[in-house]
Amino acid sequence: MRGSNFSRQLVRLIADSASASSSRLLNGAPTRVTQRLSSPLSIAPRKESPSHPCVHCFQQRRSLYFTSSARAAAPSAEGETPDISQAAHIPAYPFATRVITRATPQVGEASRPHVLKRHSARRSILPLVQNDLKGQYDPTSRMTAFFARNSTERIPPGSVITVETWTSATTKNSFSSFSGVLLAIKRRGTATSFLVRNIVNKLGVEVRFSLYSPLLKDIKVVQRANGKKRNEPGKLRRARRAKLYYLRGDERKLTNITSVIKRQKAEVADATRGVIRKR
Repeated sequence: MRGSNFSRQLVRLIADSASASSSRLLNGAPTRVTQRLSSPLSIAPRKESPSHPCVHCFQQRRSLYFTSSARAAAPSAEGETPDISQAAHIPAYPFATRVITRATPQVGEASRPHVLKRHSARRSILPLVQNDLKGQYDPTSRMTAFFARNSTERIPPGSVITVETWTSATTKNSFSSFSGVLLAIKRRGTATSFLVRNIVNKLGVEVRFSLYSPLLKDIKVVQRANGKKRNEPGKLRRARRAKLYYLRGDERKLTNITSVIKRQKAEVADATRGVIRKR
């Protein structure tokens, strides 16, 4: 019954609207259906909700930001450079007032010239720490030059050296010395170390020293291995390798080290005695 009543009402509505539209067309007025269905299937027109005030604020700030930045960055008609001072007053994030933007501090180039380079943003803090430690434990850079690759005072592998170390890092009253052949060097920044080998009581002994250790007192070069010929008198032959680990299997090449060290100690003792006698 309900379906039949609804269909009847629909037919009546269509007929009434057709007659009304025909009469309005004849009279010259625009057609408009003012009647609505009384059934639950009738659909009401959608109402447009007013926009939120935050949306209007956002749109205004966005338009202001882009127009001001374009005016500041665009050159004038006479060919002048753009005004950078106007662009500096533009906020970093104009869409919200509660956003906090932190400015980068201006660091002087004279304070840290070794860190502030072209690509300093990609670098870490390690170069700064390494330079501070090097300046603390080697202020004169004398021992650093002994193991630098491009230094003229570089000690080549195979040289005979004497390393003096403190027995205590706090008191520094007494020290001990160890002499031997420089076998290898590990260059690792502040962790640079070198290996020294010698024969003690017919037994091979190796000691590794850290270059920037607070226990390291001094490094003395007894004889450099910079000889070009094999039998050049008074000089050790230059080694062709950077790591002389093959000397562990041939102890005969280390037998002459003791004589070289004794000769050097005798020369130092004679020099000190001569100075004392002159006084």
